[in-house]
Amino acid sequence: MASGDDWDGVVAGDAFGGGDGDGYARGPSGTLEFFWRADDGSDRCVPGGVLCDFYSVSDLGSGGGGEDCEMTEDAHDSVRRKVREIFTELVEDRARMLEGGRFPGGVTSTITAALSGSDESEEKILRADQIAFHLTDWGSDAAFIVALHLFPERFTLEEIEAAVDMFLVHVPAHVIAAARLAGHSVEDVFQEDG
Repeated sequence: MASGDDWDGVVAGDAFGGGDGDGYARGPSGTLEFFWRADDGSDRCVPGGVLCDFYSVSDLGSGGGGEDCEMTEDAHDSVRRKVREIFTELVEDRARMLEGGRFPGGVTSTITAALSGSDESEEKILRADQIAFHLTDWGSDAAFIVALHLFPERFTLEEIEAAVDMFLVHVPAHVIAAARLAGHSVEDVFQEDG
């Protein structure tokens, strides 16, 4: 896939800078789809989180080798889209700060500065930076919880189930890591004895 190829209105490019056919495209649901050239010369893609083969980019969606690579919106994609739409309505361009895959460097730096102070050791600054990372890496997951609180009627049961699953897979480990780094107990206070 050459840089800048147009694929059914979706822009593809040389994502990894090698000019070797690696690239990305923004799919119909707004999610990024990744492409790369395998060692055997075949093109591969990851649409909707599923690895599949196709013959060429032009085959995608045209009945060629890419019919198995059809990019359909599942509950995971639609809940991400709806959360993005809700926050775009509420805060316009700032909604981009909540997208998964986007590193919130400004917020992370602000938290690091707040936790480390100005006269702290390098070790404390690095620890504060790690805490900040663990508190900011799941902004898109937090955005779903807030969007659900504000507009529960805008989500299907399938979307809620998918987003809760994504939240529970991603967030707890970050919160536990941040608490440990900050010196807080991480025992399960909700666990019943017995």
